[in-house]
Amino acid sequence: MAAHNQIKRLGALLLGLAWAGAAQAQLFPNLGGTRVGISALTFLKNDLSPRSTGMGGANATLSGDAYAATLNPALAAEVKSLTVGVSNMYFADGINHSLVSVLVPNKERGTFYGQVHMLNMGAEKVRTEFFPQGTGQYFTTYSLSAEAGYSRDLSERFSFGLGFKFLREQLAEYAANGLGADVGFLYRTDWRNLRFGATLQHFGTNATLRGNQVPDLLQRGQGVNVEGYPAPTHFKMGASMDALRRDEHLITVHLQLNHPNDNAENIRAGAEYIWANTLALRAGLKLGVDNERAPSAGIGYRQPIGGHMLQIDYGVNPTRFLGLIHSVGISYALARPAKTTSPSQP
Repeated sequence: MAAHNQIKRLGALLLGLAWAGAAQAQLFPNLGGTRVGISALTFLKNDLSPRSTGMGGANATLSGDAYAATLNPALAAEVKSLTVGVSNMYFADGINHSLVSVLVPNKERGTFYGQVHMLNMGAEKVRTEFFPQGTGQYFTTYSLSAEAGYSRDLSERFSFGLGFKFLREQLAEYAANGLGADVGFLYRTDWRNLRFGATLQHFGTNATLRGNQVPDLLQRGQGVNVEGYPAPTHFKMGASMDALRRDEHLITVHLQLNHPNDNAENIRAGAEYIWANTLALRAGLKLGVDNERAPSAGIGYRQPIGGHMLQIDYGVNPTRFLGLIHSVGISYALARPAKTTSPSQP
């Protein structure tokens, strides 16, 4: 009977979220819509955690894993074993966004982490008015972020994290460099594993494309003069809890408010079902994101190998203009996971 009541409550919550999304346009003005397009380095908006992708990006309070520092630096404090993770997002036309992450916990000093991710668009043909099919030359375009950070538990319930990153975008002979920082907090309770999290990401310097290549145009200019723009600074706060926990079954629900500096506020909602701490099924919804109205979904699998934990995650995010965006990741914890205060960790 108790389980039945919990399922009814979860259903009511999801129906309420759906109603809120439908009513949002009627009740609340699009206060951030006028800010669209004011930021640079927009590759930083991509969600590099396949687990988070499957849950609609509701990630501020996800339990710590190999991708924790990309979501909220405070989550890295929950990683209790040396952990290495890689992930990749697959876009249309051969565009890939790849991540390599390493987390090194220390029982006395906290968790140190480093991560590098790159959006690679491959080689493109150089085209001009006289050679619209290509001149035989090629140029490359990529975006890069390299970050180092630190996270630790300040108490049994409270954690924080801080990271600094170097940012670079390359477009043919032009390049833009910048510096950024992430800071995050996490608070845990002992009631249904209720958690509250908040993070400010990509806060830093402006980035300006600079170069000296002369455009190959009929009417030649004096090069490209581009203004500097800030990175897509992103504040998010969220909460999560165990909606159902019985025997080998666990359902967690997540709700999050996003406030970007270059777009309107939006809401993310997600749920995760875990069976026997081995198999995970995920679903999520973005409310207020015009290009991503369809639900996202994902799956995860954990298996100890040689006394260490291997984890494989996959997420898919349907979009209006880019089609299906696939995200896959694999991580390896080089020791048996210690028991933490986050029982919902998959």
